[in-house]
Amino acid sequence: MRVDGAFVRPLLDYSRSLDRELNDLFVGALLRRMRQALLDGHSLDVPRIGELTVRQARPYALVNPINGQTRELGGERTILFRPDRQLVRDLNAARSDPDVA
Repeated sequence: MRVDGAFVRPLLDYSRSLDRELNDLFVGALLRRMRQALLDGHSLDVPRIGELTVRQARPYALVNPINGQTRELGGERTILFRPDRQLVRDLNAARSDPDVA
């Protein structure tokens, strides 16, 4: 699922005319939709922010040295965030700027 500027910009322009409570509802609905997309296994590409990807960890086995029993671990899904390159550049440039806190 891609959240692109063509989708978000008109919504932001529209949301400026709404009051704060409606904006909070709108943002909450957008975040719930993004959460559900991640739970469904989709990747989210947010321009100028980065990409959120669901990754399946590989299962592995451990052996108890005392009794020799094996136990399966791992295999969980996790979220991997890859920041946008320009965001990382801007972040590091801001660190060298003394005016930016």
